[in-house]
Amino acid sequence: MSMRVWSIVPFAVLVGCGTQPVPGCDTGCDTGGDDLEVALENDGIACVYSQDFGEVYPGGDDTYEEDAPLTIKVVFDECFTGAADVTDDSCTATVDGAIIEVEASALVTVPSGINPSDCNAVVVHCETEAAAAGTYTVEYAGGTTTVDVPSTTEPPCTVDGVP
Repeated sequence: MSMRVWSIVPFAVLVGCGTQPVPGCDTGCDTGGDDLEVALENDGIACVYSQDFGEVYPGGDDTYEEDAPLTIKVVFDECFTGAADVTDDSCTATVDGAIIEVEASALVTVPSGINPSDCNAVVVHCETEAAAAGTYTVEYAGGTTTVDVPSTTEPPCTVDGVP
């Protein structure tokens, strides 16, 4: 059994999703003048998109073609104020046969004194090399989903949630 690490192109963004307090900041982030740093690692959901996932988000079917890359979008459980800074983001997809194991992390820094009125999800993406025809099982944060290549279907996610 061979193991192959697919190349990745990670990037992270904050995506608006409502109003909730920053983790550890029920009434604002008065941390005595220090910024609050929150490490995120392997939680939330992972969804699988074709290379052009932006054209189907949010909702709708996506087309997975043979010999084309798969894009994996990880949305972490916690959300943060738009004033937060996302650094040290990482997303990897390790392939062993028909299993794609995804690992993701990010470091979020929230400036001191911020009283958040918005809640933005931290989203990390990575892209695989071209996927051969077959059924792939994607594993992330204790959840799994499958994607058939080639196919046209709603983007699958590792747990119930918005893709």
